[in-house]
Amino acid sequence: MSLATGSVKYATRGPGMLYWVARALVRAALKVTFRRIQVQGLQLVPEQGPLLVVANHFNGAVDPALIGVSIRRPLRLTAKSTLQNMPLLDAVFRAFGVIAIHRQKDQAEGADPARNGVSLDAIVDGLCAGHALAFFPEGISHDGPGLLRFKLGAAHVALTAAARQPDRPVWLLPCGIGYSAKHRLRGEAELHFGVPIDASAWRREHPTASAGDLTALLRQRVEGLLSQPLPATAAKRAWARTAALPLGLPALVCLGPALLASAWATRRLSPDRHSDPSWQVFSLAAFMPLSAAATLGSLWLANGWPTAVAAAVILPLAWPALWLGLDGLRAAQPHVMSSHPVGAPPGARRRHTAESEHEPRP
Repeated sequence: MSLATGSVKYATRGPGMLYWVARALVRAALKVTFRRIQVQGLQLVPEQGPLLVVANHFNGAVDPALIGVSIRRPLRLTAKSTLQNMPLLDAVFRAFGVIAIHRQKDQAEGADPARNGVSLDAIVDGLCAGHALAFFPEGISHDGPGLLRFKLGAAHVALTAAARQPDRPVWLLPCGIGYSAKHRLRGEAELHFGVPIDASAWRREHPTASAGDLTALLRQRVEGLLSQPLPATAAKRAWARTAALPLGLPALVCLGPALLASAWATRRLSPDRHSDPSWQVFSLAAFMPLSAAATLGSLWLANGWPTAVAAAVILPLAWPALWLGLDGLRAAQPHVMSSHPVGAPPGARRRHTAESEHEPRP
């Protein structure tokens, strides 16, 4: 059974408790990875009905993770089919209704592009069931300075879903995602959600238009979102940040092993530098609860349950204090995110890194 057909059950039953637990863990890991995540346009996200979030793809699995923890509704994902070759990931993806996409470049690893028709049908079925899905029309995560050519898949599935349910809105939500120092711990991320497009209404208003026309519109919208600067946010005084550091020491003792384990896993398992942030976030999401459970269990055995309970209460307060203090030591001045480098002309696109997609780490 393929990953696409294995997700059909999800189309009728939706996410379970496992989804919300994993979402909370990924959110915690993202808060560790980024010192600031800014979201603009969240009020534009449709709260119900078929929704296809169409975004640029600059940072591997971190891109859908940021979308998933930002919107208020469950989000289904697409992923390259070769990931199902890993038994653990295959089981996780089935549980979360992930839909496999077979890429041409992955044929040597077992991908079969001829099966993408089944995958696209699964996406259409999900939309018709009223689900929210994320789609990355560039087809590949990259470090380039701008957008790659958008493939037709997002427009095709939206228009197909609109043809099945012509009287029901099928929302296409443009999303621009930008990063600062994405290969370094405690960088920054920004998400811009744009005005959604109703594929059903667009189809009625443009009866002779093609999926290529809608794709061009989506690319234009996403590119426009990437050129919009976020409003500056007030930063805490440097001395106030530094003063918070002692309050965060319990968190360092409790969850420090998770950081070390995540760094080790990223170094050993990530195939290239571009993939490092994805491994960092998801390995942190896996190791953080294990590290916390081990520390609290040790306190229980050594000092009894009152000490363990007190530590469990203190930990959620100490964790943000730790990062607030460390960020205060690193930078006394606030860094204002923009959609282009400082000094670049308005509308210029950010060059994220100079490395190619598959450049190995030094």
